[in-house]
Formats: sequence, structure tokens, C-alpha cells
Amino acid sequence: GFSFEENDFSKYFDGPVSNYFGIIINNLEAVNEVYKNNFSGLSYANYADRKNWGGTDYEGPTYYCNENEKNYADFYVVDKLLNHSPHSGIVSFQGDDNHVAGNTSTQNEARWHFYNGGEHLVAYYYNQNNSIEIPELSKTHHVARVPKNLTYTCPSHYGGSADL
Repeated sequence: GFSFEENDFSKYFDGPVSNYFGIIINNLEAVNEVYKNNFSGLSYANYADRKNWGGTDYEGPTYYCNENEKNYADFYVVDKLLNHSPHSGIVSFQGDDNHVAGNTSTQNEARWHFYNGGEHLVAYYYNQNNSIEIPELSKTHHVARVPKNLTYTCPSHYGGSADL
């Protein structure tokens, strides 16, 4: 697998009207991680198309510690009918009983905090005590929101400080 980690994705300030994407994951069936990235002003910050899970519910892309602001959709899994594919989806668990996803949600501009058009329900674990991590019910689709009294500190996997 691979990891997208500690990147910044944003729309160019004077960019033309169009759809703008952060990370697109397409037909990857291995364990992959999208971790600690910043997404701002995008149409689709994280976009998953086709089958993106392996042989078990734990194999596939996971989204942890990403910061979202001013996006139309923070996380978007394409409907299999839209892509004319026999399968669509991501790994079924974003977090677990001992770990929350730690992602923040676009506060006002978003239509979707987490749209899941995939064929499997996604269980999304979040910190119930941090309002910007709570995906609003009206801004989720085919997602089981699982509140937890847990915090994820989101340490850098690179070590040290990002300051120069």
C-alpha cells in the first residue's frame, strides 16, 4: 500500500469555474492511508471511484487526521451506478472502538461531509467532544456515525517539526 501524508490541496485563487479534486483513489484494493492532509476550497477533497477494498473489511483506503475547509464534499465515494461499474466503495471501517478518524469537516460550505455511494455501509468513528470532527447527519449518506469519547492526536509519521 501507500500513503498520502502531510500535503496541502487547494483551488488556485483565480481558477476558472470547474470541479476541483484533492486526492482521487480509483480501483485500489490494498491497504492505503490518506493521513494528515489539508484540503481547502475544493469540489471533492477526497474522491474514491470503483472498488477500493480488498478481501476483508479492513483492506482499503482509510482517511485519518485530514483537515477540511470550504469544500463541497470532504469525502465522496462514487455510486456504482454512476461509474457503470459492478462495484464501488472503500474499506468499511474508518476508525474503530479504540481509535477515531480525527478528520475535521467543512463547517458551512459543504454539501457533504461524507457521501458514500458504495455498496457497503461505512462505519465512521469520530470524537463526540470536538464539534469540527462531527459529521452532520444531513451531510452524510450511507454512513454509520459512531461517536466516541476519544481523541486522536494525529502525530506526524515523519518525526520532528515541520517548521523551517
